[in-house]
This record gives sequence, C-alpha cells and structure tokens, in this order.
Amino acid sequence: MSKIAGLLLLLLGLGTIYFGYTEKTHLVALTKMAADSTITLGMLLCLAGLLHFRAPHKAFLFSTVLLLAAQAMAYIDLTFKISAGQWKYQAAFAVISVAILALSYAGYVSRKKQQQAVPV
Repeated sequence: MSKIAGLLLLLLGLGTIYFGYTEKTHLVALTKMAADSTITLGMLLCLAGLLHFRAPHKAFLFSTVLLLAAQAMAYIDLTFKISAGQWKYQAAFAVISVAILALSYAGYVSRKKQQQAVPV
C-alpha cells in the first residue's frame, strides 16, 4: 500500500515540477517566484514518494504536511492560471491527496504490525 502511495506521490510531484517548469519558461500566469516555489514543492513531493519505499512510517508524516502545502499551492496557482472553473481541479486534487494519505496510512499500519510481530 505504501509503495502505491509512493508512486502516486512521485507522479504528483513530477506533474507539479512540469507545471512549474512550463510556467517558469513562459511566465504566462504565475510570477517567477511562484513558479520556483511550485517546482520546489514538486521536488519535495517526489522526495516524499521515494521515502515511501524506504521508511513508510516517516514518509506518512512528511507527506501529510507536504500535501497540505500542495493544496494551498494548487489553490494559489489555479487562481492565477484558471480564474473560472478551478474548483473541479481543486476537488480532484483533494480526492487524490486523500487517497494518497489513506494508502500511506495503511502502509504505515501494516509496517507497524510487522515490526511488532518480529521478536527482538
């Protein structure tokens, strides 16, 4: 479960990096600082996705904070990029974030059970 959440976070992070990069190269709707922040957040999402393969218990906590920040960043970016009709994208992003957190939590719980079952 945690690996699926990691893959979804990697895809979300790569998509965020791509969005920030295209805005940085063309500067259509965002400022340079907003595009740089979007790229940085995408890199952190990719890092959280990779952490799900190594340490799901720590990655769950890290990805929770990052997904909340990504929701705020998506709201800001979509406000400037798409002024009307942004809520369907925001709602889809929220559903994806909740699914990632649910999968990540399921992986965290199963990892915790495995660690408790192994005698020391």
